[in-house]
Amino acid sequence: MGVLSKEIQIIQNPALGAMILKCFTEGYISSEKEDSLPFPLLFIVLPMVFHNDTLSYLNSTRRPSGLRALVNKMSDSKESKRDIVLDIHERADKMKKLTLDALRIALATELLELDSKQAKVKVSHKRIDKSAIIKSNSKMFKSSEKLGFWCSQLNMQEISMILKVGF
Repeated sequence: MGVLSKEIQIIQNPALGAMILKCFTEGYISSEKEDSLPFPLLFIVLPMVFHNDTLSYLNSTRRPSGLRALVNKMSDSKESKRDIVLDIHERADKMKKLTLDALRIALATELLELDSKQAKVKVSHKRIDKSAIIKSNSKMFKSSEKLGFWCSQLNMQEISMILKVGF
């Protein structure tokens, strides 16, 4: 295993992914429209947050702007980054195992709860001290929370069309 592969595994690990999925879920339910989110929606989170260019756009886009504004921002930049959007589906496919591993950790540590009958995920009521974790990864956590909020404003079909992904 090369040095770069080891560095990627250190950053893109399931434990960090579990916290990112929790933040995404908190963002989704923060709109108070729903108390849970559709399970398939989790598969877009890590491919977006763990991708440096996408994370940069997520981080620099204001929360009130929304998912469409994010994609428009990528397309309208001086160096069009439209390919980033088109690659989300492929990255999601490649990162399925990582997302599932992160979800397993989130469920085992009671960060999230899964309603398997309705295929919905919600935040558990267990309180954790996130302060030390959040300091070192604040961009990822804030961006995933923001992404969750944006997704809560849309239905699955709209998200699919905007991000060019299939669920």
